[in-house]
Amino acid sequence: MSVTLGGVEYRFASVDDHVVEHPSVWTDRMSKTRWGDRVPHVAESDGRQVWVIDGQATAITEVSALGAVLPDPGAAPRRFEEIPPAAIDPCARLRAMDTAGVDASVLYPSVAGTAGQTFGRITDPELELACVRAYNDWLIDEWAAASPRFVPQCLVPLYPVEAAVAELERAAGRGHRGLVFPALPMFLRDVPEISDERFGRLWDACASLGMPVALHCGCTPQIQAPAYRGFTPRVAAALDAVNRPFSSALVLANVLLSQMLVPHPRLHMLFPENSVGWGVFTLETMDYLVRVDRLNVDTYRLLPSEVFRRQCYFVGGFEQFPSSAGDCLPASRVVWATAFPSAISPWPDLAGALEKSLAGVAEADRRQILAGNAASLYQLGEIMHWTTGTGPS
Repeated sequence: MSVTLGGVEYRFASVDDHVVEHPSVWTDRMSKTRWGDRVPHVAESDGRQVWVIDGQATAITEVSALGAVLPDPGAAPRRFEEIPPAAIDPCARLRAMDTAGVDASVLYPSVAGTAGQTFGRITDPELELACVRAYNDWLIDEWAAASPRFVPQCLVPLYPVEAAVAELERAAGRGHRGLVFPALPMFLRDVPEISDERFGRLWDACASLGMPVALHCGCTPQIQAPAYRGFTPRVAAALDAVNRPFSSALVLANVLLSQMLVPHPRLHMLFPENSVGWGVFTLETMDYLVRVDRLNVDTYRLLPSEVFRRQCYFVGGFEQFPSSAGDCLPASRVVWATAFPSAISPWPDLAGALEKSLAGVAEADRRQILAGNAASLYQLGEIMHWTTGTGPS
């Protein structure tokens, strides 16, 4: 597989795509005798279906972003059987990837939360672990087993750290290649903030296992600007779509200004989604404030942008790569994604979208952004026969 831009073929690994979990993911893998109706399951409610997780009901439409595969991106299925196969079936997804020229797809959850926050809210640690383990096993058994082109990322219990590390190690042993984690877990329940030294053992484990950490946007509505009262539903939804990725600028600032990555130099962290657009401004602002001591901080061994260039990655989607970014944002620190199957995805015209997004970017840099960086991050060389930074083999 490859995508053709300007007559040149490029490998393409999409580093932010989503699976949509089917109704038996947890009912097939968790004990009904032990957990009863606390097992995540689909139930009927007023002519539609809802997910019920530990007694809390959520409409299918609220946990499955499907605009890219629906005739009307603003519509939403009310029942599971209305969901298009490419969103839920690995074989159908592979066919869609073939059509669009996507070589590999790094997978994130939907029902479990884009950053695993659905289970992070559960206060019963044994139930949380059972839900997380069931998801991790399902992703390996049904998606990774279907094709090495699917790159699984695991979830872990939010806390305590010992439980998180144990599940991380188990998941890595089964084939997971990255960790999806909430950026601000203290908004989910009474746990430390991720820069707290108590999380250090988890970050060390990720580094040792070569598993990058993804802090996906949209899992913390508390840091998003709310829609103004009186907006129509469609305008409010559009505002939410703008605020969701931009709110991660606060997450990036926390990660870099707290210096949490400095003691863990082998840890890699990604900021999905569409972070290229706001990323350069955020890095430049933090560097400026540190240099002129506006933050009244004199303990920085490295500037925020220096830590970023050593350990972090922005994830582009539909925005244009800034040709003026220079040293602040080298191509070696950018990866790209389709965000499939959400409405913000440029699917199915990925080639057209990529041509526009990477206009003016040198061919060697395009190869890094579209494939080489992801191949290195997720250890895809042997699976995809990639040589980092090169074109199709």
